[in-house]
Amino acid sequence: MNSFRFGGLRMECFDSAGLTSAESVDLLMACSIDPERGQAVISSVPASATVELSEIVYQDDYAVSEPPGQYRAGRKAVVEALSEHPDHALVGLDITSLMRGNLIEMVDEMFAHGVQTVRCFYAEPIRYEEDEETKFARKMSHLALPVRGFANPRLSDTRSNDLLIVGVGYDKRQLRVVLDTFRGERVFVYGLPALQPGMYQESVLRAEDDGATGFLRPDVSARRFAAAHDPYDFADQIVEITQQHEDVHGRDFNLLMCPLGPKPQALGCALFFKAVWDDRPGGIYLPEILSYSRTHAEGLSNIWQFDLPAEAWNAGWS
Repeated sequence: MNSFRFGGLRMECFDSAGLTSAESVDLLMACSIDPERGQAVISSVPASATVELSEIVYQDDYAVSEPPGQYRAGRKAVVEALSEHPDHALVGLDITSLMRGNLIEMVDEMFAHGVQTVRCFYAEPIRYEEDEETKFARKMSHLALPVRGFANPRLSDTRSNDLLIVGVGYDKRQLRVVLDTFRGERVFVYGLPALQPGMYQESVLRAEDDGATGFLRPDVSARRFAAAHDPYDFADQIVEITQQHEDVHGRDFNLLMCPLGPKPQALGCALFFKAVWDDRPGGIYLPEILSYSRTHAEGLSNIWQFDLPAEAWNAGWS
């Protein structure tokens, strides 16, 4: 694997008032379901046109009614919005309330239809309602499924030298599904610096309820850290982890990426897959969520803005 770094791509942090003076986007696609965080983005980002995603992203009172492993409503929303607003070189996307699979596939669809830059906005909460006991998924199956367009055929169902990279979040049920599904070497990436003081400790406590990650054991080789708000930092961690694994095991292994933490982690996995992993075996896998919690956060802290340029999304970019 060639040396590759994402670090240095642009990120900015605002409060909602600061966003009003930011550069205008051609089209803003945003979800206002969250009464504080979603409304802050959709009411503050300057945009020539705005498309509301609430009715598309979550259906039937947050029941996910699409076929397993597919997020067609998100892709369809992008196609319709871009056709109605042909001036769309710079598109703003509020990722705060999007499910991870929807988020990845929507960004992919934007670039497929000629968008030059996707400007993502992520509104971080002050706290989660039940701290480390917060549950994001109301109902889920016992399946971890590939994200369409972001998973290549695997070499076999199970291989001893496979590499599982997990972005650790709060929901230990999702973590358990992933660990029960995949075998091989495991590396856990924690969000540090965290979005808020205490969130890192809460995620560790939640994940360690049943000893799933082994965080409290002496062996720290499977423990990594990446800034919770920074997709580029997460992608860089994957570069380092896969390179070290390849140095020991060679290129003949499946890579299984499961971003279960903050939404920017999911984009970090997608960036790595598109720009680095290309056609090698494995990809991004997520637990199948059947229904999702309507509200699980309190307050609005900061709003992070970062750009995803089309060239960073294309395979082989360096």
